[in-house]
Amino acid sequence: MGYNPIKKGARSYRPLTVHVSETGQFIEINHRPGDAADNEGADVLLGKTIRRLKREFPSTTLRARMDSAFFEDALLRMLEAEKVKYTVVAKLYESLALVVKECTSWTSIRDGVDAFEFCFQMKKWSDARDFVAYRFRLSNKDIAEREGEQLDLFRPNDPQYRYMLFCHNFPQGEMPIEELHTFYAGRCNQEKNIGLLKSGFAFDQLPSKNHSGIAVWQKLSMLAYNALTGFAMEVVDGATQRKNSVVEKATRLFKCATWSTVRFLHLCVPGQLVNDSGRIVLHLPESRARKSD
Repeated sequence: MGYNPIKKGARSYRPLTVHVSETGQFIEINHRPGDAADNEGADVLLGKTIRRLKREFPSTTLRARMDSAFFEDALLRMLEAEKVKYTVVAKLYESLALVVKECTSWTSIRDGVDAFEFCFQMKKWSDARDFVAYRFRLSNKDIAEREGEQLDLFRPNDPQYRYMLFCHNFPQGEMPIEELHTFYAGRCNQEKNIGLLKSGFAFDQLPSKNHSGIAVWQKLSMLAYNALTGFAMEVVDGATQRKNSVVEKATRLFKCATWSTVRFLHLCVPGQLVNDSGRIVLHLPESRARKSD
């Protein structure tokens, strides 16, 4: 039955996805029950995917970015063993929060944003790792809304700032702190593509009461999404390069029409079957856009 926080007892699932940010496609989806933890099976799935990519694209550099659910020693050790660079949102445990709270040497990286780097070893972790903390100056409106808010004793909950903390393994100079947060911010595109997968390819439907049946349905949904995304990127938009600003965020490198536009122009085309001198002929309306593509 899984766990559905909105409708208790309703069938639900919590799939795990591996996303290729430069194309906007999905390379792997793992079907899991709704009561699975966010990071359950992540090290196995990601390890298998990384080894597959290394075999098929041996000269490609792999980088990963993940939210705080994947801030765990086993997963990070696997990425380090596979020599994959990563950045993951760190959970503000008390020991880490105190380091951030007691910092007095913040470096301004742009207007309203400060950062500082430090190395820290969590309890029960095998090694120390590099961290970058950011604080974002809030607007006067946001500060006013937080007035009277109960602040945590040990957390850096200065009402004038919002804090974020990242753990990473980029070598010194490869990913400056000015760019690290920008690189992670590109992960939001994955959430958008998951939304497209659900709204346009029935990924959020449960066509079967069988676990394997749902898993197959999710794979088919992913394949349909990937195929149409590739068609839109290479055929409809001719693999047109986007602006260079997307490189820092590591989001889609090429323009891509939305699935609804592609379907409207290329798939959902009205036609008429007519008898032309004894032959059945399909007549389609003229479309310059479709003809050009």
